[in-house]
Amino acid sequence: MDPLTITSTVLRITGSCVGAAHTLWEIRNAWKRAPMTVDTLCSQLKLTAASLSQIQSLLLGDSDVLRNKPDLVDTFDTTLTSCLVLSTSLDKYMLKIKKGALQSSKMTWKAKFKTLWNENEVKELLGHLHTQQGGVSVLVNLLQMDSISDIRRLVQQQDRLLRKIAANTRDLRALGVVAPESILGTDETNDSIFTQLIHSKDDEGHGFEIDILNSKVYANAFTAIFAPAADDGQSDDARTIIEPARSHVTLAIDAQQIRSSINNLHVIELSARSHVPYTARSIEELSFKVENIITKIQQVTESQYRGEIFTESRASQGRPGFFNRRDVVMWYMLGSPLQAHTNVACSIWLNHPYLKYQESETLWIKSIGHTALWMTGLQEDVTNRDIHKVFVCDLTFDATLKQDIDRLLKYFANPMPALTLLSQSELYKRMRDIVRNGSRHEHCALLAHCSSLAELQCVALEMKKWWEEQHCQQTVVLLASITACCLYKQQVVERM
Repeated sequence: MDPLTITSTVLRITGSCVGAAHTLWEIRNAWKRAPMTVDTLCSQLKLTAASLSQIQSLLLGDSDVLRNKPDLVDTFDTTLTSCLVLSTSLDKYMLKIKKGALQSSKMTWKAKFKTLWNENEVKELLGHLHTQQGGVSVLVNLLQMDSISDIRRLVQQQDRLLRKIAANTRDLRALGVVAPESILGTDETNDSIFTQLIHSKDDEGHGFEIDILNSKVYANAFTAIFAPAADDGQSDDARTIIEPARSHVTLAIDAQQIRSSINNLHVIELSARSHVPYTARSIEELSFKVENIITKIQQVTESQYRGEIFTESRASQGRPGFFNRRDVVMWYMLGSPLQAHTNVACSIWLNHPYLKYQESETLWIKSIGHTALWMTGLQEDVTNRDIHKVFVCDLTFDATLKQDIDRLLKYFANPMPALTLLSQSELYKRMRDIVRNGSRHEHCALLAHCSSLAELQCVALEMKKWWEEQHCQQTVVLLASITACCLYKQQVVERM
């Protein structure tokens, strides 16, 4: 359990992810009509590499963390051993792609790639990576915890996720992926884990090929085949960009999955509002303060987006950068208001005064979002003066409109692994607990988790109850203060 060896192994796994991501990026950059899974896999690998780098930093900062926190050893071993097996499988797959692209043939490299790229295999790999990302995120949290009881509680909560990761690892080994049984242990000869890695590749006869293909000469040759032609006559149909004339915001979406709902809802702008501060850890990331508005948003992966901090002055517009979906609340501005009805007598509020609305009253929604409060007005021709906020739990929509809203929320959601494994009753109970006792960041992550209107309304209802309780408490305190003040004045008058 040598800390340096473990840290070095994490570095090797990270390097595999980065190397594969770079190869896929070169392919996507040269071929506009490359399968969408190329872009998706590239983005997921970058995200995994970033998370592994964070683990590496934590290990370097505290080399005795596993000795001091024995309760997280099994989780650490399960998660990172799975990463090791997955990266070995990835190396094997990318080796096949490289060999095929460099092989002499009358076929173009694009034709070769099509014959080598197995969509089903890649989607399965993406599924493993997505599950793995959940485990790595849990591990990052565990490494930063000091309380043994908190560590044990989180490990227990993530038991199903860890068992799924272990099952994925067994499935990959069954497919012939050769990798050490544990990232912490060694074999009977007490060789280092690096010795095992070298032997596992040589046993398959790939060690020499990997050395050659990773050499500078072959790396340059591999890059050269992706040099784009002046015009290959192919349009990029993998991603559709909608640029409304009335908006300075670019909305980037996948056409096939969400375009019809975008059109039905008349979405013209996509923006995000940061709910927690974040300082960039690399030049590619975006730094922001609380309540910063992010525009020109593009979805990279389910959890990673790219955008710019919006400012009134174009001259001070910041550089684009990546940000985490769970740090922000998404807003979708509508070109035409949507009709909704109140299901209870509710209060729509924007500071003071609080405007009252009766049950079954018609409202017009101006913008919707991954948040408990939506923007609405009393008239269909909504003006800025008429816009107020309403708790989404107090609204009902017709079935067709609700279906489009569900699709929009699902597309831009970022599910939390810990919640996806719960039953519906357990999920709603956990949601209530987060609303009542969670931090601002946990509230933001919970809203991002919601992939349907029903889930968002459940969270909104709990937030509404919590807000009403807080408001009532403040009112009681205020009345008590006024009463005490009146009694004091009365006593003063009586003494006079």
